[in-house]
Amino acid sequence: MEESYVAFPAVISYVKDTWLNNHKEKFVKFWTNGVLHFGNVTNCRVEIAHSTLKGWLETSTGSLDSVWAKVNKAIEDQVTQIKQSLERSRRSHGRIYDVMPLQHLNGRTSHHCMLLLVNEKKRMRELSHEVNVRCGCVYKTTHQIPCACDIRRAIDSGTYFYLDQVHPFYRTLVIGEDGCVPTPLDDPDHQSQDSRFFESFMHEPPRNTTTRGKPQSNSTRRNRSAWEYTRGTRGRRGRNGGRGDGGRSGGGRDISDFPYLYGLPDIIKPFVEDWNNVMGDGNCGFRCVADFFLGGQDNWIQARYLIVNEVKANRPEYIHLYHGGLDQAIDRITWNGGHCGANHYMDLPDDLYPIANFWNCAVMVYGVGPRGELYSCMTVLPLRAPSTDDRPRIEICHYTHWSPLCST
Repeated sequence: MEESYVAFPAVISYVKDTWLNNHKEKFVKFWTNGVLHFGNVTNCRVEIAHSTLKGWLETSTGSLDSVWAKVNKAIEDQVTQIKQSLERSRRSHGRIYDVMPLQHLNGRTSHHCMLLLVNEKKRMRELSHEVNVRCGCVYKTTHQIPCACDIRRAIDSGTYFYLDQVHPFYRTLVIGEDGCVPTPLDDPDHQSQDSRFFESFMHEPPRNTTTRGKPQSNSTRRNRSAWEYTRGTRGRRGRNGGRGDGGRSGGGRDISDFPYLYGLPDIIKPFVEDWNNVMGDGNCGFRCVADFFLGGQDNWIQARYLIVNEVKANRPEYIHLYHGGLDQAIDRITWNGGHCGANHYMDLPDDLYPIANFWNCAVMVYGVGPRGELYSCMTVLPLRAPSTDDRPRIEICHYTHWSPLCST
């Protein structure tokens, strides 16, 4: 640079005296490569955040209540996108990541981390036999993940990478400290007087339903498909447009064929629309949840992970509900090895709370033992719900041996 700008000594002096001598450690790679920064080396993320917020505001002027509501919606949208990204990292295992020596990290670290490791593996191939000399080991410091020479040594020795070799930043798949996601707007105890005041302006005014002339038909109902006629369901979502009821909407199996009908209270029988006797492999409780919400009992592993994620994301809320210890409950629910013993069963009533909260449903349990003895019935209601809901969206009934009942 000095040679190129030899005719402009003032430029060289400005660069040296204003920037290099005083701030070189903040932007020159020789120094920034020695700092843990996870790849954040510019202010572009801040500018993008400003642009996103401006997209929600749409104007440079506005009343305080409208601006407050839009900012709140922008933050909620960001939190939702982060949750979706983390859940994709947990549930979607890309083929490009399922390679030696990354298999044990696939599904346990974020997709961003896996992509960094895949690219570092490509760099390892490009460096060839000079990888140990030219690697630089930058990722070890800036990201705290294995670098190209580490990948080469793992491949040569036939070993895999493990979670303790990756910084917790990449293997923490729930947001918030200790998995706790703050929800100040959903908890009235944490709402300030001002926030409650502005929320009062955000409700839609009642519509005038008294109109003249012939009523218009705006029905969105459709004819059933052949498959739905065969099964006897319409495949709709939850009553209030929520996360759904797994495609159950009545017209199912006759309740008289239910093998545990003798233990069902008579007052409940007229309201049962459908039932299913899931596989009794120790995972039957979670199979019921999967059958009801996730489209089939074979998705019981996903049901376990969703419940665990709900508990981890709201630790302060559940720490007093799990009497045997929260970490022990997480270890018990986290299971994907097929048939399990009692140490991985669904626990009553502790596991019913995250089910009721996550799916905003009322969970009713009617207990019958293996020899026909009756146990106490119980109902668990959600402890929280979106502000737009004034009741649980659906009801799910569990039975022991666990079998889901669909009620009206």
